[in-house]
Amino acid sequence: VDALSCDTVEQLKEKILSTFRAKFGFPYETPIRDVCVEYEKHGSFVPLQDVDASSEVIGDMKKLNTLKYYQISDGAAIKVISKKDHPPLSPQTSLKDDENFSGKYFHLIDPDVVEDQAKSP
Repeated sequence: VDALSCDTVEQLKEKILSTFRAKFGFPYETPIRDVCVEYEKHGSFVPLQDVDASSEVIGDMKKLNTLKYYQISDGAAIKVISKKDHPPLSPQTSLKDDENFSGKYFHLIDPDVVEDQAKSP
């Protein structure tokens, strides 16, 4: 799967499932929210999550983890598993599950920083 270092975990999952559909002619049977991805690092698998305990926090916002954050190199082994087989580590399985918008997240650029810079360059 071709992925960018700035891709979030959710974007990686979307690319993997899209490639699966293109290669095999039918969609992966498990919905994206029920899919986990793990990265093989030094003989063990590290679960990849958009937000986890190590996510960068700026003010009241959390930066989404990217492939660069996890230091995933070209040709890395990524394992796709069903959450039904491996229960999630946190009760919120996807950022899309945050129906009340209780958390604030940003991907590459903190929008508050951009706004502050525009006001006083």
